[in-house]
Amino acid sequence: MAVRATKTKAIAPKHTEHDWGQVVYVWAADGSKVKASRACTECVFTESETAVLDESGTGGPGKITKEVTKPATCEEAGETTYTAVFENSIFGTVTKILEDIPALDHDWDKGEVTVDPSCETEGTKIYTCQRDGCGETMEESVPALGHKWPDPDDPDDPDHQETVVIKDIEEPTCTSEGHYTEEYYCERCMTLLAEANFVTAALGHDWGEWTLVAAQGDTPDHYERVCNNDSNHVERRDIDPPDVNALTEVPAAPATCTKAGNQKYWLYEASNGEGQGDDEPQAGFVDRYFVEMEEGDTEGYVISMSDGTQLQLKEVNQEDVIIPSLGHDWSEPTYEWAENGHMVTAKHECQREGCMEEGGKPAHEEETATVEQETIIATVERPASCSELGAHLYTPIFSISEFEENKESRAVDDIDMIPHTWSEPRYDWAADYSEVTAKHKCLSCDKAEQETAVPTKEVTKPATQEETGTAVYTARFENEAFGEQTKTVTIPMERTDDPDDPTVPDDTVIPDDSGNKPTDRKKQMGEDGTPFDKGAAIEAAETALAGWTSSKDPAAAKYAPLKLMSKKQTSKSIKVSWKKAPGAKHYIVYGAAVSGKKQLKRLVQLGASKRSYTVRKTDKKLKKGKYYKFMVIAVDGHNNVISSSKFIYVSAKGNKKCSNYKKVKVKAKVITLKKGKTAALKGKAIASKHQKVKKKVGLRYESSSPQVVKVSSKGKLRALKKGTANIYVFAQNGVVKKVKVRVK
Repeated sequence: MAVRATKTKAIAPKHTEHDWGQVVYVWAADGSKVKASRACTECVFTESETAVLDESGTGGPGKITKEVTKPATCEEAGETTYTAVFENSIFGTVTKILEDIPALDHDWDKGEVTVDPSCETEGTKIYTCQRDGCGETMEESVPALGHKWPDPDDPDDPDHQETVVIKDIEEPTCTSEGHYTEEYYCERCMTLLAEANFVTAALGHDWGEWTLVAAQGDTPDHYERVCNNDSNHVERRDIDPPDVNALTEVPAAPATCTKAGNQKYWLYEASNGEGQGDDEPQAGFVDRYFVEMEEGDTEGYVISMSDGTQLQLKEVNQEDVIIPSLGHDWSEPTYEWAENGHMVTAKHECQREGCMEEGGKPAHEEETATVEQETIIATVERPASCSELGAHLYTPIFSISEFEENKESRAVDDIDMIPHTWSEPRYDWAADYSEVTAKHKCLSCDKAEQETAVPTKEVTKPATQEETGTAVYTARFENEAFGEQTKTVTIPMERTDDPDDPTVPDDTVIPDDSGNKPTDRKKQMGEDGTPFDKGAAIEAAETALAGWTSSKDPAAAKYAPLKLMSKKQTSKSIKVSWKKAPGAKHYIVYGAAVSGKKQLKRLVQLGASKRSYTVRKTDKKLKKGKYYKFMVIAVDGHNNVISSSKFIYVSAKGNKKCSNYKKVKVKAKVITLKKGKTAALKGKAIASKHQKVKKKVGLRYESSSPQVVKVSSKGKLRALKKGTANIYVFAQNGVVKKVKVRVK
C-alpha cells in the first residue's frame, strides 16, 4: 500500500505565538489511517498531519505499523495494536487497539463415547477441542439402539436359540390338537419382547393291518387292527357276512372345502350286528362298510336282497369310502396396513367355485395384528439424526400359518429428528458497527445458520473537545440462539477545525464515527478518503466526475454491488440496468458520448424501486454506431454515496463494426486453490455473429472478497486465506461471467 503523509500549509498569524489547544487524533474505523490535528485558541490557524498504514511493516515517520497483541482464541476475538509515528514531533506517537481478528471457533475432534447406549437408554459422547491451549469439551447424546428382534428361522443368527424359547408344550394325539408357546427375547439385552401361542394339528390314527383274532378258544371270529400312534386305540369287525336286513345304502355325495364326501356304499352298523345288545354297540365292535365288487375282485359276499336281486359286495375300510374334504383353495394373502404401522389386517378368500358363506360372499379368513395387543413388534430400523427422521420396523405375528409365512414387515419414518448440537455462536461486527452477523453450525451434520442484524446506537457519554465519549451498539436477533449482543465503543473527542474556514485544506476531512459532518458537502469524502466511496456526499462525487479525464475506473468504484450493464440497444436508445443496493433511496445515472474530452453529466435521478433506464440523449440525441460511457451511483436519504458502479461503454445499434458484446466466456466455473497458491483466469468477450466491437477497455476482473482471493487486472488469482470468493469477469458493456473460487 502506498504511504502518504500530509501536512497543512501554515498561514502567517497576526500574533507572535500560538496558544495551541489539545492534540486530537481521529482514527479510521479499520486502523488504516489516523489524523492528528491541533488548533490555536487565539486564531483560526490549524495544524494537521495524516499517517497511513504501511503494509510492509517497515514503519517510520508518517506511517502506521500493526502488531497482533492478542491472538484470537476459539471463543474470543483477537486484538491488533496500530502504532502511528508522525513527522511533526508535537504529534509524537499514538496507538490504537482494535478487536479485528475474528474468533477461530472450536475445532472439535471426532468424539469419544463415554457411556454406551443400550436398547432403551441413550449414551453419551464427549467432543474435545483440538486447538492448542483450548481443551474445551462438549457433551452429546448418543441415540438408544432399540431392541434387536430375533429371527428363529435365520440359520446365520447364532444367538436365536437363546433368544427364542419354546415352552408349555402339549403334544398332539390321534384325536386332539397339540399346543406350545414361543417367547421372543432381545438379542442384545434379553428383554422379553413378545410371546405367541401355536396349535399343532391332531395326528389322526395310523392303523396297522387287520388281523384275525379269536375272542374265545382258538378259532378266529373277528378282525382287529391297532393304531401305531397309540396301542389303546383298537378297531374290530366281524367276519360273518352281514345280515341283509341290517344293510343301509348310502348314496354318493361330493366333497366340499369344509365337508367330507363319500362314494356309494352300504353300511352295516355295529348296533345291528351280532354280539351287540340293546341297540348299543358292544366295546371293540365297529361299523362295517361294503361296496360293489369290481372286475378282478375275488373275495366278497353275495347278498340276496328282499326284492329278489342279488348284490355282490366286498368289505372295505371306512377310509376307502370317505372322500376327504377338499380344504379351501386360498388366494395369496393381502395385508392392509395402517399408515402409522400400528395395525395390519391380513385377508385371503377361497377361490374354489361354489365355496360361499352366508350372504353369498366367497368364504374368507382374516386376522388383525396391532401394537396395542403386542402382536406387532416395533424395532428401530434407523435411528433419527438431526437432519433425518428415524424409522421403526413393524413386524406382525399371525396365528394363521399362511399369513405368518407370507408376511412382510413395514418401515415407517416416525422417530422425530433429534435437536441440532449447535456450536457456540460467533459474532462478526462490521468495522463501522453498522451491522453484526451471528453464525453457528451443527457439530453433527455441519448445517450452518447465520443472521445479520442492524444494531441500534445509544450515546451513553457524549464526546467533548476535552474528553472522548462512549456509545453502545445493541443488536437483537430473531434467532433465540443468538440472543442479544452489545458493543461498547469510544467516540473520539470533538474536532476543533472548521471546515468552512479557507485556511483548512481539503485533506483535513477524514471520516470518523463521532457524528460530526463537514458543512461543505463538496469536501465530504467517503470512508477511504475519496469522493466515490461509501459516505461521500454526492456533490463531492459529481465535482470529481466533472474533472475526470482518465479511462480508468475510480478506485472506490465496484462492479459487484450494482452490476451495471447494457444488453438491449436500438439505433436511437440504450437501456442500462443495475441491481438493488441495500439502503438506496435514489439511483443517479450519468452518461456522455465517448468522443473528445466530454465529461459524464447527470442524466436522471430515479427512485429506489427503479432498476433500469433507457437513454435517448446525453448532451445530444444518440446516434447509431456511436459509443457512450455510463455510470450509476446509489445514494441514501441524505444524498450520501452508498456505492458507485464501474464505467461501462455501450454502442447504439446500427453499425456492424461498432457493436456490443453478447456474453463473456470463461472455461472454469469453480476453482479450488490452496492458501498461498496462484492461478490464471482467462476469459473472452463474445460478440453476436457477424458483429465487431471497438475495444474501449479490456476485460475487467473483480473479487467479492479480496481478503480471501485477490485478482489482478490481468486475471491472476492469489489465494490469501481459507474461504470462498466470487470472481466477476466483465466486458466493457457490463455483461459478466461469475467464477467461484474456494481456498483450502
